[in-house]
Amino acid sequence: MNYARIIEIKGLQLAKVNYYTVWIDGNDNPEFRDFAERMNLNPKNKIEFQELIVFIKQVGNQYGALRRYFHHEAAADALSLPYPYLEHIDIESENNNFGLRLYCLRFSESIVILFNGDRKTAFKAQDCPHCAKYFKLAQRLSKAINSVIRDGSLIYTDHFLLIDEDCELEF
Repeated sequence: MNYARIIEIKGLQLAKVNYYTVWIDGNDNPEFRDFAERMNLNPKNKIEFQELIVFIKQVGNQYGALRRYFHHEAAADALSLPYPYLEHIDIESENNNFGLRLYCLRFSESIVILFNGDRKTAFKAQDCPHCAKYFKLAQRLSKAINSVIRDGSLIYTDHFLLIDEDCELEF
């Protein structure tokens, strides 16, 4: 069994959305920081990651975490930049580029928990050699978060998560 805790992301407590992430016991970094560091190391991903951050901040400051900005994927959600050319992609090709995917849990219009992700190169995230592990982790973490809400260990207001320091996600 693995354990994690939910933490605020410093600098992403914005006017309309407060962003959080999870820190899995034994990992050097919280999930969102790991995603940011990996994307910034690769020149191919760096610009798109910076565009994704601008989008996250726009959602957080101007629009709120409205359903239309997120792709619902089983128990979790995903954030990605809109790519109008995707309708022309051959889903059988191994060279596809569906863009960066950041898995998350859109808790409400004002609370989003960001997880981790990578570049999606297959039509289905669970079939992507880069995203599959992050997609599966997001599913497990989302279910664990919903579980601690049901048992009362995690409480939320309209705009914030009230995180008890003893609240651990078991997944």
